[in-house]
Amino acid sequence: FNDGSPLEAYALASRHRWPAGRIVAIGASTGGVQALRTFIPELPIDCPPILIAQHMPAGFTRSFAQRLDSCSRIDVCEAFDGLAMRPGLAVIAPGDHHLIVERRASECVCRIDPGDGTGSRIRPMPSADRLFDSLAETIGSLAVGIVLTGMGKDGAAGLETIRRAGGITASQDEASSQIFGMPKVAAQTGAARYEVELRHMAAFIMEAPAKGRPLRLLRDDELQAPKSQG
Repeated sequence: FNDGSPLEAYALASRHRWPAGRIVAIGASTGGVQALRTFIPELPIDCPPILIAQHMPAGFTRSFAQRLDSCSRIDVCEAFDGLAMRPGLAVIAPGDHHLIVERRASECVCRIDPGDGTGSRIRPMPSADRLFDSLAETIGSLAVGIVLTGMGKDGAAGLETIRRAGGITASQDEASSQIFGMPKVAAQTGAARYEVELRHMAAFIMEAPAKGRPLRLLRDDELQAPKSQG
């Protein structure tokens, strides 16, 4: 990757380095808002479709999406039922709802799930695991899952689902994470196969999924699940 600005290197002349049909899903919690504001504006208008599960209360995600849209080349909006995913579009899950992707005819579309229809609410809401699982089920090896900064372990299980489906999985590195909780679990369990600095995240989305050039492939000893304490 270019050591300079990913914006200079990739944003102006990317020309679809990613495979057709690719969709990127991102999960984040504490620190995620700032992380997204760092790299989403760097993405070019022909970037792959992006789905975001940012842990955030209801009532805040729409204004966050509008602010992100105002400073980005790509279109950014709060997700809604039936919204068709397309290149150059990033959608943010509504607060206190799950975002799921499903196929309708030849399109992949968003479905918003309040999480109370089956009597078992999955927390947190929105859930990165739920988003990742749905993407793996819908597009298989074309899925890319990325876990950003945040507390807890949301996203690790879903990344493993994507990895088993043949997709690309990554986590934010410790140095650039405000809270190295979710990314740490994703790395330690082996669910995340790539570790990416925040400053290179836009370039990773555009380049690494197509060409397999990670900033750093996690070492085998880092991919072992931590031993249980007996």
